[in-house]
Parts: sequence; C-alpha cells; structure tokens
Amino acid sequence: EDVDGQDEDGSPQPSGLIVTAQTNAEVVTDEAEENLTPSPQPPGSLPALPGPPLLPPLPPAAHCLPNVGHTSSAITTTAAAATDEPVIRTDAVYLPAFGALVCRHCRYAVDPERLGEHMVNSHAHLAPGVVTRTLEQMRELRRSHVVHHPSHLAWPMPDSDRIPYLECQPGHRCLDCGKVDASLDTLARRPNHLRPDCSSIRERTARVDRIQRWTYRSRPFQVERGGTLGSSELLSVSTAAEDRLNAELLGVVKARVEQVREMHAASKAIPFRVRVRMRG
Repeated sequence: EDVDGQDEDGSPQPSGLIVTAQTNAEVVTDEAEENLTPSPQPPGSLPALPGPPLLPPLPPAAHCLPNVGHTSSAITTTAAAATDEPVIRTDAVYLPAFGALVCRHCRYAVDPERLGEHMVNSHAHLAPGVVTRTLEQMRELRRSHVVHHPSHLAWPMPDSDRIPYLECQPGHRCLDCGKVDASLDTLARRPNHLRPDCSSIRERTARVDRIQRWTYRSRPFQVERGGTLGSSELLSVSTAAEDRLNAELLGVVKARVEQVREMHAASKAIPFRVRVRMRG
C-alpha cells in the first residue's frame, strides 16, 4: 500500500494542495501565453497609487510672483480655483486664482479674520443695513472658500492683465531697479528702492499707467506693462522711450525754473522804495 505523499519507489510527492496550486498556475500561464492582448478594464476611477498625492496644475492667472510671507496663494490650489472665475456678490467678491477676498466698497483685499474691524475702520459712513449685508456676504465667502491673508497674496506678472475688482491707479517707476510706487515723493527716497545704487534724482523715474496693491498700506505692483516678459529688446526700447520722454519733460521744467529765477533776479535788482511804490 502506498504511503500518502510518497511514490512507489519511496520518493516524496507534493501534497494535494501544492499539486492543485501548481496546476492552476500552469493553466493561468498557458492562457496568458495564448491571449497576449490586455483585458479591458471596467470603467471607473483607478485605484490610488502609493505615495503623496499629486497636486493639480495651477490656473493660468495664478502664475505670479510670490509675495513676502510664509505661504503664498500662488502655490496653493483650491476647488474654487479650478474654474478661475470670480465669485461675485453685491458687496464682496472672491478671486479664486489668488485666494483673495475683496471688499467692493473700497476695492481692497480684506483680512479674513478681521472682517468686522475692516468695516468699522474703513466704512463707518455706510448705513447699518449695508454693513450687516456686507459682513454676511464676506463671512459666507470665507466659509465656502480658502481665503488668504493679504500679506500672503501673490503678485501678478507686470505684463499680465489687471486684477479685476481691485483698485487700479497710475504711478511711477524707477528706471534703475523697476520699483513702482503711487507717490513720486516716496519713490524718490533711496531706502525705498530695490538696489542701494539707485539714483534718487527724479529724471530717473517714469510715469506708468496702471499699478495695483492688495491693501492701502501694502506694496504696489505694476500690471499691463506691455511687451513680452524676458525680451531684452522690447524692454530696452521701452526704457529708451521713457528716458527720452523724461528728458523732454525735464528740459521743459528746467526752462521754466530758469525763467522764474530771472524774474526773481530782476525783482531784486529794483530798489526797495521803487518796489513799494509799484505795489502801492
């Protein structure tokens, strides 16, 4: 009588489970060799791959210059940013490309943690009903979307379009370092420039059509500059035209100053008594 697991000659044989597994594996291998075409996959989402999840691409309007801060809205994506369309309310608007909450009364970005303080300090002249409605709309947008602090908002490229629903005004730009500001007096101060070797004389500044800033106290940035970013030829032509225009304006100003000096010199040459009689 044969012993289970041994052949007639006494050599050990694999158990029934092992034989069955080997047979099934051979059948699967034969079927795979006969049919090399991949089997169709059922519709639906694929299983998640191991590792950290991949971030979706940024919307076109979010390719910006990062602002100063620990986090920047240029590298943060939300579900609302997929559409890249502003969420507009009567008194407030949310810009998903930047993660900014903008007050439509002053057209500046608002700190999401100080909505009430913003309305009290900036819009105390509004009717109580308008203030209440504005706060309700801002809080609703804050609950529905990811809103960043104004100091963490990114800046658009100088050649990009202006940010909608944000205050836009003319300003001045330094031709040496490219710093822009709404006030020519502020721009004339050397510590405010981006390089220590910038000239503080006003003939090295040019007037620009459009600058914006996220808040009233934040640094301004230029938009709709024109030309192509990175094209040294276009930038040099633009700078040359601005230099020529500023030189012409400077010549007019100098001529006028010289006329005033001549008038003062002629006035001082007249004796005091004669001047008193002329005034009388």
